[in-house]
Amino acid sequence: MNGTAHGRYESAAMAVVGLAIVVGAGCVSSGTYEAVKREAETAQRELHQQRLKVQAIEKMHTERKKEMDEWVGKLGAAVEKLDGMTKNWSELQEELTRLRIARELERQRERDKEGKIGIVVENEPASLQPSADPSARFRTGPGESREQARDLLRQLQQFLEQR
Repeated sequence: MNGTAHGRYESAAMAVVGLAIVVGAGCVSSGTYEAVKREAETAQRELHQQRLKVQAIEKMHTERKKEMDEWVGKLGAAVEKLDGMTKNWSELQEELTRLRIARELERQRERDKEGKIGIVVENEPASLQPSADPSARFRTGPGESREQARDLLRQLQQFLEQR
């Protein structure tokens, strides 16, 4: 009995150990499965949250782009308006310059008629030239008037070249 019992005992022990290994392996497998399952569920939740964030960012990007396009349109309209105003301003400045020159020339003609300033213009009849009275030496002489006219013309030419 000793030999047989011992053999049976060993066989039973082997069976119990084998059963324990199988059961233990099944439990480890089940625990690993549950852990992986929880990890997958966590990953799915994180993925869903990330997708929601991406959608929110895409929506915000679309809205910002639309706002930016609106501002670009408004800016373009403002630039066109300012360009028009600048053109009008330039035209007004040119017209003002022409009026000033015309006014100065008219004043010059009036002075010439009064005999206050003597301007000698080529091919001008002698009757239009100022008389040689003694007070004429204190007035602007013909050379100075010509120089003033040249200065005005130079200023006008410079102004027009700047435009």
